[in-house]
Amino acid sequence: MGVDLYLLNKRKTSVFIDGKKLRVGTASRLCKLTEITAWRAEIIAENEAALAGQKMPKFVMIDAEYEMLTALSRRKQIANPILRWEENRTEVADYNWDDMQIVGYAVRDEETMVYSLYEERCEKLYPVSIARAVQLGMLVRLRKAVELVSFY
Repeated sequence: MGVDLYLLNKRKTSVFIDGKKLRVGTASRLCKLTEITAWRAEIIAENEAALAGQKMPKFVMIDAEYEMLTALSRRKQIANPILRWEENRTEVADYNWDDMQIVGYAVRDEETMVYSLYEERCEKLYPVSIARAVQLGMLVRLRKAVELVSFY
């Protein structure tokens, strides 16, 4: 075991919430914290420099896969955590995700290859509705429409 380090990268992906597309950042595993060498520290510094001055995502899908039971299909599916990201952050460790809030899980439809947002309740994943996404701060309700909250 050990604690893995994930780096935010420039690549974005889409997660759908009740048909609405939300653009989220992505973070990929670099190494275990105990395996940070001078070369890896250089990679971390280069990544920070590459992201400097860029708009930071408010939500990030982590490239860590978990098998979780979905309530609709009643079978386990691969789910990636979506974290509420902090402005100017470029990395995160998987040990409690540095106490960042997990707002949900991205589950990819095997036929369409599209990610949809789910949240965990009672050890199962349920699709997130527009109303729930507003509560989570992922969408903002504007009169009769909703607006996505993707970047700082």
